[in-house]
Amino acid sequence: MTPANRALAKRTAIVSTVVLAILLVCTLFALGWRLWLLLFAAAMVALMLRGLSGRVAKRCGLGSTLSLSLVVAAAIATLVGTAYLLAPRVGAQAQEFVELLPPAAQRLDRWLDDVPGGAWLAQNVRDGLGDGDQFESARRVARTTYNGIVGIIVVAVAGIYLAIDPRLYTAGFVRLFPVRVRDDAESVLHELGCTLQLFMVGRLASMVFVAAATGVAGWVLGVPAPAVLALIAGIFTFIPYAGPIAAAIPIALLSATSGMQTFAWMMLAYTIAQAIEGFVITPLVGEHTIHMPPVITIAAEVLMAALFGPIGVIVSVPLAAAAMVLVRRVYVERILERDTTETTGSGPQTDETPPER
Repeated sequence: MTPANRALAKRTAIVSTVVLAILLVCTLFALGWRLWLLLFAAAMVALMLRGLSGRVAKRCGLGSTLSLSLVVAAAIATLVGTAYLLAPRVGAQAQEFVELLPPAAQRLDRWLDDVPGGAWLAQNVRDGLGDGDQFESARRVARTTYNGIVGIIVVAVAGIYLAIDPRLYTAGFVRLFPVRVRDDAESVLHELGCTLQLFMVGRLASMVFVAAATGVAGWVLGVPAPAVLALIAGIFTFIPYAGPIAAAIPIALLSATSGMQTFAWMMLAYTIAQAIEGFVITPLVGEHTIHMPPVITIAAEVLMAALFGPIGVIVSVPLAAAAMVLVRRVYVERILERDTTETTGSGPQTDETPPER
């Protein structure tokens, strides 16, 4: 076999292996996509816990295991304490929210009927929500709630286990690669971890700020159920662009029940809070993270929502950020730019021979 044929056969084998690997990964993902998305969410929780425990260890001079234990204990204590202190009030406001939301939606429906094109929009919304079967709606809500609780438990437990000894999993994953590229694989994993870690810290800071600002504004303006609206605004802030718009709907509906002046002030306060989050908090916290263009972010959210539903929307942006890191480190730097460097570095070969003595 000639050298050219051997090179062609080697390249064909590499391409075939890559294609088969991609097909295998897609097949495994299609068979258990919910499990893979939950594991990815658990990895993000583990990265956030490791980041917080690393800062505690650095400032207090503690070991990594003790720092992680303190962070997990503090997180559990915070959640339990917050639930104990706010559960009665939030529960009462949640009931008020459920009672006030249908009349507010009906008022919006009547208003849309008087607006050009509003009747068509309202009819499409009603068709999308279904035929109004209360039993079917209750069953769907119960199933979604059960799946959400189970998913949260799986993500929390798996995230803690991943955070306890991440080296065990990353070292095993790196060993799946050939020896000559293991250092590069470990470097890519490290950059992925840093990117997602900073993303989680930034989202957490944004969620806390938006929730606090929304709750305080609702309480000052006398909007019904301000704690519930703050909770909704904080949770939906995790999803860039689409999340704040979705959270604005119940905020607008409930604030409108207190009059148009309250509605205007509440929406202005919510807009200012989102502007501060977008132009101040996110750039400060995420200064060293990968830049996500808005079009890619929105496209990732729409695609993941269409394919995997709500859980796909939740992990769409961090998945897109991880994909951009992989494309840059694996495809751009190792394939495109390396080929360019080799071609440029080789230069034109001269056939000069040293003069004979």
